[in-house]
Amino acid sequence: MEIVKNTVPWTEGSRRPRDRPVTSMSTRAVISRRTLVAHMDMRIRPYEPDDRNELERLVATLQEHVASLDPQGIYRPKATFDVARYADFFLAKVREREGTVLVAEKNGVILGYVAGTVVPETPEYLLDHQPGKEGYVNELIVDTAHRGKRGGSRLMSAMEGALRAKGCAFVRVGCFVPNRSAHDFYRRCGYTDRHIELLKRL
Repeated sequence: MEIVKNTVPWTEGSRRPRDRPVTSMSTRAVISRRTLVAHMDMRIRPYEPDDRNELERLVATLQEHVASLDPQGIYRPKATFDVARYADFFLAKVREREGTVLVAEKNGVILGYVAGTVVPETPEYLLDHQPGKEGYVNELIVDTAHRGKRGGSRLMSAMEGALRAKGCAFVRVGCFVPNRSAHDFYRRCGYTDRHIELLKRL
C-alpha cells in the first residue's frame, strides 16, 4: 500500500523502488511502453460523492498502517477508528479551506486519493509569517495492488497544480517519522525538510 499519513493539521507512502536499469535495449523499450500504457489508462479526477465507499476503505487502510507504525500507540487502531465520522470531518475541512480531493481511477476502479487544502492566513498566522498563500497536502494513499505505477506521483503532481491554481506559492506536507518510506517518497517529489516535531511521554 502506497501510504502517506500527515500529522498536521489533521491527525502517507511507500512505493516500490524503481527497477534497476536493464542492459537490453529491447527490454527497456518494453518497460517504457508498459509504463506509457499504464499512464494512459489511469486518470486523475475530482472526488465525487459516489466514491465515498472506496474513500472510506482507503482511509481505514491508511489509519491501520499508521497505527501499526506508532511506537507510542497514540493513533487509533482500525478496530476503534470511526472511519465514517473521520471522512465526514476531513471532507468538511476540505470544503472550509478551499481544498480539493482528487482520485486516481483506472477502468472504473479507484486506485488512490489525495486531499489538499489552503492554509488559512489568520491574524495569528501573519504575526510570524510573511503574507502569501500556502497549500497543504493532508493525506495520500495508493492501493497496494496498484503501487509502483507512479499513481502517487501523479496524484501529488495534480494536487500541486490544483493548489497552484488557487494562488499558492508553496505546498507543505507533514510526515510521520516512523513512516520512512513516505519521507523518501516526498523527497523524490522535490520536497525538503523544514520542521521537526518532538514528543516525550510524561
